[in-house]
Amino acid sequence: MYNWNFVATEIDPESIECAQQNIQLNPDIESKIEIIQVPNEGERRILKHVLPASRTFDFCLCNPPFFDSLEQTQQNPKRGCPATSSELVTAGGEFSFVKQIIDESLELLTTVRWYSSMIGRKASYRKLLGYLKHQEGIEQVQTMEFCQGRQVRWGIAWTVKETSTSTTEQ
Repeated sequence: MYNWNFVATEIDPESIECAQQNIQLNPDIESKIEIIQVPNEGERRILKHVLPASRTFDFCLCNPPFFDSLEQTQQNPKRGCPATSSELVTAGGEFSFVKQIIDESLELLTTVRWYSSMIGRKASYRKLLGYLKHQEGIEQVQTMEFCQGRQVRWGIAWTVKETSTSTTEQ
């Protein structure tokens, strides 16, 4: 099989248990997947202080909690997928969550080659694109729109320069 490994991070113990069961059902890939349980108290951790410092990764794929509160989850009649509260809600909603990944990517630099996230709300998508465009350390940004049935989601991916300041010696 392809020479790949996968690291998953998760805060919800029930989701971790479900993921571990799925991995066990696929013995050919069991040794290739590592799940890291991230503490769900104190300062929110996404990548920094979670990813093993000695490793590099080809990409980061994120499907963030979209909402700031459970009340917001009921505002879109098109939304049709059930999920746990930890999958749906985080302080500041998806904008805050993905902004933190962007900020952490500028500290982690090339620990990850491509950072990416799905975005569920067009207002967040626009704000995040604007935020990315104003970060000096961002090298490249790519976007995509996903349409499935009545739902539309957006994808944002970005790379980070090798150094946070552009110093070139000649």
